[in-house]
Amino acid sequence: MLRALLHKEKIKLRHFWWLPVFLCAAALLDYWLTFRGVLAMHGAVDTWNGLIVKKTIYFTSLKWAFLASAAWMAAVQMLPECHDRRLRLLFHLPVNTLWALGITISTGITFMLVLMSGTAAIFCGINHFFGLPQEISGPMLATVMPWALAALSTWCAVAASIADPAYLRKTAYVLVGIGYISLLTGGRGYAPLQDSLCLYALACLPWLFAPCVAALRVKEGN
Repeated sequence: MLRALLHKEKIKLRHFWWLPVFLCAAALLDYWLTFRGVLAMHGAVDTWNGLIVKKTIYFTSLKWAFLASAAWMAAVQMLPECHDRRLRLLFHLPVNTLWALGITISTGITFMLVLMSGTAAIFCGINHFFGLPQEISGPMLATVMPWALAALSTWCAVAASIADPAYLRKTAYVLVGIGYISLLTGGRGYAPLQDSLCLYALACLPWLFAPCVAALRVKEGN
C-alpha cells in the first residue's frame, strides 16, 4: 500500500518537479552574477564594506524561488487530488485516509527540504568561491533559514486552501499564510531571526497538520 501511494505521488510530480529546481538554480545563478558584477564594478573594499557594515543582501532571489517553488509543488500535488471530487472518493477506498494524506504531505515537505538543502549547500559553495570567511558566510546562510521556514509554511497553506471545501476557510488559510510568510521574511540585514529561529520553527509546526485537517473536512461534508 505504501508503495502504491508513493507511486501516485511520483506520477503527479514526474512532469513538474523540474520547475522548482530550475527556479532555485536561476536564483543561485543570479546571486553569483550579481556578486561578481558588484566586485567588478565597486572593487573588493566597497564590496566588503557593503557586506560587513551595510549587510547588503545580494541573494533576495532565493527567497522568491523558495516561495514560488513551495506554492507550485502544493498546487501540483493537491489539485489532482481535489479535482472532480476525487478527494471525497479517497475516503471510500480501502486505504487508510491518514496514511494517504500523510504520504502526500510528507512527499511535498521532503522534496522542499531536499531542494532547499541542496540550494543552501551551493549557496555556501558560491560564498567560498568568492573567498568569504565563515564570519560572513554564516550569517548570510542564517538569513536564508527563515525563508526556508516560510517556504514550508507556504506549501502547507496553499495545500490546505486547495483541499478545504469552504471558500471562507480557503481565504483564511491564505491570509494567515501570508501573515506567517511576512513575519519570516520581513527582517532586515543578516540573520534577523537567528536568536529566535527555533521558536519560529515551533510556531510553524501546526502548519503541517493544516492540509490534513482541511482535507478531512471534505469527509465531514462541510
